[in-house]
Amino acid sequence: METADILKAFETVDGVYKHCEVDEALKQQKTITPHLIEILKKVLVNPGSFARGESDDYAHIYAVMLLGYFREAAAHETIVRLFSFPGELPHVIFGDIVTEELNNILYRTANGKIDLIKSMILDTKVNEYCRAAAIESLVFFVVYEEIEREEVTRFLDSLFDLLYKEEFVSELLFTSSATAAHNIFPEELMDKVDEAYEEGCIASFFVCRGDFDTALKDGKKKVLEQTKSRLENRYPEDFHDWMSSWSCFKADNRITGTGSKILYTAGEKNKQKRARKKRKKK
Repeated sequence: METADILKAFETVDGVYKHCEVDEALKQQKTITPHLIEILKKVLVNPGSFARGESDDYAHIYAVMLLGYFREAAAHETIVRLFSFPGELPHVIFGDIVTEELNNILYRTANGKIDLIKSMILDTKVNEYCRAAAIESLVFFVVYEEIEREEVTRFLDSLFDLLYKEEFVSELLFTSSATAAHNIFPEELMDKVDEAYEEGCIASFFVCRGDFDTALKDGKKKVLEQTKSRLENRYPEDFHDWMSSWSCFKADNRITGTGSKILYTAGEKNKQKRARKKRKKK
């Protein structure tokens, strides 16, 4: 399949996951990568034209996902700039990628360097959900031993202090910082974590104070192993398993990397489960 045909298919929004075209893109990584980067650069130049509702073009979605999967360092700066757009623009352009995939994409394209990610976290003009994803990405570097844990704990220590000084205190950013601390073993950060809980800055629904006691009891090695296991389950190495299960794709058109069809979304499965329970009660 020609590169131009693959890219043309990626543009189409019809509810169908482009399984065959993605297969070809994976085979043609070296050839297609510059084209994928160029797609993202076009978004940088004219972001409004890629806004949902204004465009039927889906190529930038496949591009950012594939470049993340490829661990393409040449795309890292462009990706950081795209998700540093102010306001709701990153959500409007990339949808749920902001909250579901961005942390992994930032990590995979960073080539072991976190300078741009830290700048993104500290930039108060950046959308808070993008900043939260950037905070979450730091956990990957520690778990996969690309950055010393102590470097990240020092940064988080200073971040807690800086968040209090911002014009609007963000529960989301405090919660993301606390969760990151928990996931890489929170021992050195407990004073900052306890203070944030006392100030009501952390959403206990996502991470409660008792979770930290459990982590401290379990020890660093076990906590890091558990975090690594969660990340591996959340972000499978097979690209099709990673992307094809998105709810935006029609159920009967989504195929896992093993070749089996995904017949139902998670919501549809839960709906059927509730229906079966209801029938049993009758």
